[in-house]
Amino acid sequence: MKNTNLSDFEKIIIDTILENAKKQNPTLNILKLQFLNLSVQKRTYTNVGFFTDFQFKKNNLSLGRDINMEIGSIHVEMENLKFGAGFILYIRNGLIATLEGYCYDESWPRDERIKAIYKIKENGELEPIG
Repeated sequence: MKNTNLSDFEKIIIDTILENAKKQNPTLNILKLQFLNLSVQKRTYTNVGFFTDFQFKKNNLSLGRDINMEIGSIHVEMENLKFGAGFILYIRNGLIATLEGYCYDESWPRDERIKAIYKIKENGELEPIG
């Protein structure tokens, strides 16, 4: 069930978020292993973004049942968005649960083409990734 139904766009975004997260906290490497077994349960588009909910095969590694967090800290310049987009990866009960993508003051494009990806530093500055 390797990344069933994830778009290439979602794969790039999730991989980038997880790579940045594990650099800050190596324990989060478990999430990279979960990523290999993600399957899309539901994808919902809003006018300004989307939510992709995930499911897993049974017996997936977890960070712990009481672990709930949001991981993001990336900004993505996209072909059809003037102000770019932000993303949040929701972790619930130690498992990757949902990816949220959102844009600023414009409609989410149908064509999700990435121009550049940046890490958002603690001071708010953008640092190019890759």
